[in-house]
Amino acid sequence: MDDRFRQKFEELFRIEIDGWAYGIANYPGEVYGELVHGIIKELGSSFTLAIEAGVEFNIPELAERFSKASKYLVPEKEIAFNILAHLPHPADLGDAEMETLAGVIDTAEKAFPGAMKRLQTRWAKREGGSESEAAEIKDRIMLWARQREFKYNTWAKKAAQSGMF
Repeated sequence: MDDRFRQKFEELFRIEIDGWAYGIANYPGEVYGELVHGIIKELGSSFTLAIEAGVEFNIPELAERFSKASKYLVPEKEIAFNILAHLPHPADLGDAEMETLAGVIDTAEKAFPGAMKRLQTRWAKREGGSESEAAEIKDRIMLWARQREFKYNTWAKKAAQSGMF
């Protein structure tokens, strides 16, 4: 994906999230879980488009932001797991998109252990899916996440050694 397109989409995605967070915070009345879950469902296509555009968003930060906007009436973990439920199925993505999805999921798994297991169960329930296929997808995603982490750590180490930081 073109880097300029990715940057533009990332800006639009941020604006959309800002708008929904503002709407939750200024909702006239008490915010309830179904309201926030409806907003997340509405954002489902934006999550898919973000991943397809190479935009790696941070689920824990989104969950914290929406929870805070709801005056903590809807817990962060509940919001995070609802966002995870609206991510695209990895079988529907190409390698570049799968790598972006891996980064998104890895961040969520680090903040909310069990996120990957829940996704694996969900993937296995997909029509025509199986436990072994879901396990294979999980392993590929975790491998990509570890490779990305290794690349970053290697880069950071070289940058520190060269005096960049």
